[in-house]
Amino acid sequence: MNSKNEKRILVVTSNHKEGWRWLSGYFDGHSLRWTFLTGKSYGTGRKGNMILGLHAAFVARNHDIITTHGPWVTLFTAFFMKALRVKKPLLAFTFNHGNGIFFTGVFLWLARLVLPSVDLFVTHSNYERQLLSEKYGIPIEKILFTHWAVAPPELGRNKVDYVSDEENFVCCIGRNNRDLKTFLEAVRKTGIRAVLICRANQVDELDIPESVVLRTDVSLAECEEVMEKAMASIIPLIDNSTGAGHMTIVTSLHYGTPVIATNSPVLTDYIIEGKTGSLVEPRSSDDLVCKIQSLRDDPSLRADLRKSSLKFAKENLSEAHAADFLAQVLNKFRT
Repeated sequence: MNSKNEKRILVVTSNHKEGWRWLSGYFDGHSLRWTFLTGKSYGTGRKGNMILGLHAAFVARNHDIITTHGPWVTLFTAFFMKALRVKKPLLAFTFNHGNGIFFTGVFLWLARLVLPSVDLFVTHSNYERQLLSEKYGIPIEKILFTHWAVAPPELGRNKVDYVSDEENFVCCIGRNNRDLKTFLEAVRKTGIRAVLICRANQVDELDIPESVVLRTDVSLAECEEVMEKAMASIIPLIDNSTGAGHMTIVTSLHYGTPVIATNSPVLTDYIIEGKTGSLVEPRSSDDLVCKIQSLRDDPSLRADLRKSSLKFAKENLSEAHAADFLAQVLNKFRT
């Protein structure tokens, strides 16, 4: 039987496996009861998210606060809650579009109809607050920013035989909105060894320098080991159309690996010059060359950036920090 003061939290996500429990482990003793609806049982793609959102709207009737993760599941949950007249606080976390894939057509119309009534959104760059507000008509005061946060990754793996922490190399890992052409041009000019991990079709028409190790469709563990051992993690972006690179940046900084990234408003909450890395001009291989060479040629700079990157990650990018933020949000809706 529920205690009088217990609050029931429904967590709806299509992107996590069964057994995922978000940050609920940080709330033992807080009189919260958590229910998780994941996408595994509903199929994939838009149809799966629609079915998941419909189920969530029915289940929401027996909960006090509803939380969603991701734009599509948020859209459909909000629509069905509105259609079924389920009046419970709906909080949309991780509301970030990848690769500029925003709602269009009838779904844009639907987004502008139902999203402004969602109680709260959480995104992972300040720039996206304004972007999403303008696209979907969401009052900007409803959109909060918090840094992307993860549990500290595993340290000291030694399973990847093509990298060593005794060798200065850079890595470029990721798929969303990446300017790989500029990255490869900079590597060719510097002659530095590099590891590129991306989708196979991203490099179909690119000339790969001999100093680059190309890996496609690899495990997260392999990506993390490369980030841990790299001199720097490079995040070259094509444009400012969407948030991109945050997961790679956060993991890199947890390892104390500084980041050299395109000067984009979606990244400036994470890349602080001289503290967590450097920003370079868009599509400028020469600027990227300069930053890579400065880091390669200055061991003391590398040591300082490693120390300050670790400090920034501990203070801003940890699960404990995310749990504190979540507690503040939930407290606003626990009345």
